[in-house]
Amino acid sequence: MSLSVAPIQIPDSHVSSLISPEKLKQLYNLMIQLRGHKLKLNKARTAGQGDIFSGACEVASIIDLQGGDVVMTLPGQKIALVSRIASADTCTVVENGSKDRLAIAAGLALGHRIQRTNKIVIVFAAPGDIAHASDSVRLAQEQELAIIYLEQTDATVRKSKPTVHQLPTLPVDDSDAVAAYRVTYESIDKARRGAGPTLIQCMRHQSVSTKRRTNDERADPIVYMEHYLRKRNLWNDELRS
Repeated sequence: MSLSVAPIQIPDSHVSSLISPEKLKQLYNLMIQLRGHKLKLNKARTAGQGDIFSGACEVASIIDLQGGDVVMTLPGQKIALVSRIASADTCTVVENGSKDRLAIAAGLALGHRIQRTNKIVIVFAAPGDIAHASDSVRLAQEQELAIIYLEQTDATVRKSKPTVHQLPTLPVDDSDAVAAYRVTYESIDKARRGAGPTLIQCMRHQSVSTKRRTNDERADPIVYMEHYLRKRNLWNDELRS
């Protein structure tokens, strides 16, 4: 029997007031720094698995973490280099590419539950990771563990296979850091309250904004963020420098 995805409803009136001008600028600043680290890495070698995420979902997920929280990254992600700047308290960043990585994440979150803390585990998942870790995902649901899964998904591909979990699921444009921050903020708050895990699907969209771009190019999250800051009258050239 197939199981359907249970969506989370977030009131627009609440989330729209979450992000202060200072937080918006901090999101932009961290995206610039993360981009710089990735560019340096890619000069030394071919882009790695960690580059499947655009940067918007990565930064949005770590900006409000606290000491004792855990982030499990894919090989090649450079989140550790910006996590200390993201918050006053330093979270723990674990790079793990093994097939048991989601089971390890569930074990860490179960430890937090046993110790009765409100610490959370953020897990970045490659395509297929969630489906291949049904036992650990089921454990996270049954025990209402404080885990947020972030999965990169191609928005242009229709999913024909039935969903194999009942994780509350939020899709978000992976080039929109503001939207990503809103859903991760709510998901983290939910997890800290002991209300269980959430799956955030970072949807990769093809760019059709200009004729010069090919259908395979992704919208640039930094350009997207600059446009948003200008729209809110928060932009100045010093931000880029």
